[in-house]
Amino acid sequence: MIKKILSTIKEHKIYTDATILFIATSVGNVFNLLFHLFMVRALTPEEYGVLNALFACIMFFAMPTGNLQITMTRFVAHYHGMGSELAVKNLLKGMASRILILGCVIATLIFIAARPIAGFFRISNIASIYSMAGVVVISLLMPIPLAGLHGLQRFLSLGIAMISMNLSKLILAVLLVWWGFGVSGALNSLTIASMLCVLIALPILKNSMSKID
Repeated sequence: MIKKILSTIKEHKIYTDATILFIATSVGNVFNLLFHLFMVRALTPEEYGVLNALFACIMFFAMPTGNLQITMTRFVAHYHGMGSELAVKNLLKGMASRILILGCVIATLIFIAARPIAGFFRISNIASIYSMAGVVVISLLMPIPLAGLHGLQRFLSLGIAMISMNLSKLILAVLLVWWGFGVSGALNSLTIASMLCVLIALPILKNSMSKID
């Protein structure tokens, strides 16, 4: 039975791609669980509460990115089907520049309002607010290369990028929190890991676009 299932997955590309994404998502969820389990143990209850409060703020700012990634994936796949490398490049570059500007504006506003935000949440260490700004910027940018890989059907590369991001986030979080950076270290681990994901995705994306007929 198992042999038959494996044979079916291998023979049909749609099953293979779905399996790759399923495995990548599942492994990523395991690393996310380990991340939070470590934070519960390593941070004080107050620090963990601050971390979750800032995660909620990050989710608020990054909320549109889910719909953005779905929409961009659709258009990248459409242009890929048409064989238009230029259209894919223009879409990704144009959206990246606009999102970068938006992210910088939001980050600037967070920096300006850092003290009032810290006061509202009763956060004593304002550095964690500055760290949150970095996470917001990279969280807005990251869906763009991921949507590109998804739309170009580079599912293995997409899975590797996702797993690399979650694994590096866990490793960096453990190191930074152990070194005494606390909530800021946990947030910075997410920023650095997301940047690593983008750096992995970009050359693969560039190489894939060059092969569009």
